[in-house]
Amino acid sequence: MMINKRKSNQTNVFRYVFVLSLLSGILFTTHLQGETNLTAKVAQTPEANDSTIKFDTTTHNFGVVKESDKTVETVFTFTNMGKTPLVITNVSASCGCTSPEFTKEPVPPNGKGIIKVTFNAVGRIGPFDKSITVNSNGIPGIVTLRIKGSVVKQ
Repeated sequence: MMINKRKSNQTNVFRYVFVLSLLSGILFTTHLQGETNLTAKVAQTPEANDSTIKFDTTTHNFGVVKESDKTVETVFTFTNMGKTPLVITNVSASCGCTSPEFTKEPVPPNGKGIIKVTFNAVGRIGPFDKSITVNSNGIPGIVTLRIKGSVVKQ
């Protein structure tokens, strides 16, 4: 009876292992080719990252702020030190009490732009230290600005 039994289990296991290995190799090779193509495209267009953002200062200390003043503001100025236009893609504040406005049009090489930051002091008695994150196509791609001070009731 054992002599007449088929040996399909071993053959099927070998086939499954062979097919899975073949598919894994194809997927891995395709993935590597995609990464190589992406790297080649970036290497062919170095001007894509040839903007350099440089701020005059990245921190502003308001000192003592009266709550009755309601809001205070400062302007951070930056320069495009690169060879291609610099684009600010996003500016976000660490909380709702701080609101940024920024230069939306591309800044040409050696051109200047601004980030205007307004802090609302109402109901925020005590020291504060807020961050503003600036995203751009420049180097570095992310810059963190800070505003500091202390709100007093008057």
